Amino acid sequence: MKVLDARWFRVLAIFVLLLVLLGLNLNRLIVLIDKRYYEPTYRGCITVMGWIAEDVTQLERQIVCNITMVRIIADAERALAAEATPDDEKEPSA
Repeated sequence: MKVLDARWFRVLAIFVLLLVLLGLNLNRLIVLIDKRYYEPTYRGCITVMGWIAEDVTQLERQIVCNITMVRIIADAERALAAEATPDDEKEPSA
C-alpha cells in the first residue's frame, strides 16, 4: 500500500508510538533522555527557543533551557523515587 510507504505516515506512526510510551511512564523516559541524550536535547531546546523567540539572545536561551530541563529532570527523578519507596516507609504528611 502506498499509505504505508508514505513518509508522513511513518512520522505519524512514530509520533503516536511516542505518545503511547509517554503515557505509560513519562518519568522513566525523561530520566533516560537525561542520562543518554542531554546534550542533543539541550541543543534542540536552544534551537527551538530561537525559532519561538527570535529577539532573545543566545545566552538567555541557554539559561532558560538549562533551568527548565534541570527542573523537569529533578521532578521526574523525585517522582520515580516516590514510586520506588514502599508505602510503609513514606513519611506522613504534616
